[in-house]
Amino acid sequence: MLSPLSARKAEKLGYKNVKVFHAGLPAWKKAGHLVVSNVDALERYNKEDLSYILVDLRPAAIVKKGHIPKAVAVPEKGVAAMKEQFPKYKGAAIVLYNEDGNLDSARNSSKEIGEWGYTNVSVLSGGFSAWQKADKQV
Repeated sequence: MLSPLSARKAEKLGYKNVKVFHAGLPAWKKAGHLVVSNVDALERYNKEDLSYILVDLRPAAIVKKGHIPKAVAVPEKGVAAMKEQFPKYKGAAIVLYNEDGNLDSARNSSKEIGEWGYTNVSVLSGGFSAWQKADKQV
């Protein structure tokens, strides 16, 4: 599901099966749907020096082999163990990622952080693999 603007762009690129979520992102979030981000969005955050929190959901042993710059690794106890480290500002941009972008595995962490009152949580589409495929720094 896309916004009307994104849908028009997708159609111009040749996509045929484009669907629009007319109620908008606030309604999408309220309905409990996952918000997905992408590598380009992270690049924009960095290029424009925007504040965001990048959370690596992968196991510690894998994180040690390489991670996206500026990422904070989740301790073995899970996201709940990090709750006190999150900012007081509940509108902070928070991007979660796992190894391959499997949305089901990131959904619980996203939901949990949302239940703490954070309103701008997304999951990196394609995860760490997408970052590497885009030939980005590790």
